Amino acid sequence: MKNLFLSLLFFSTLLHGEKPNWVFGKSSDEVYIYGVGSAEKMPNFALQRTIAEASARSNLSENIRVEIKSIFERSSGTNIETKSSYKFIQTSQNSLNFSFVKEKWIDEKGTLHILMAMEKANIKK
Repeated sequence: MKNLFLSLLFFSTLLHGEKPNWVFGKSSDEVYIYGVGSAEKMPNFALQRTIAEASARSNLSENIRVEIKSIFERSSGTNIETKSSYKFIQTSQNSLNFSFVKEKWIDEKGTLHILMAMEKANIKK
């Protein structure tokens, strides 16, 4: 009974009438870097959530890579696309340990959208 109540509470917080602005893509603000992911409706909600979170983490990882590249280029004044790609990947993967689900939304078709976030302060410099 407790699980049923928690499930109903969880789903009621996900369903919104209007599409949140972040669904269209939001890469960062002053405090956070974001990643947006989604997964189409499926019978197994846990699997749907896992897929949406993986998609959001992938998008977040790319946005972290862009942020790190920007930081290095601002400090060195040069384009470092080929120099440190491996370092970007490693730093991005390590930084994902600090990521969290900031918001969730289910659209009218049952597609789950997830906004993953990480504080910019957690990027290893």
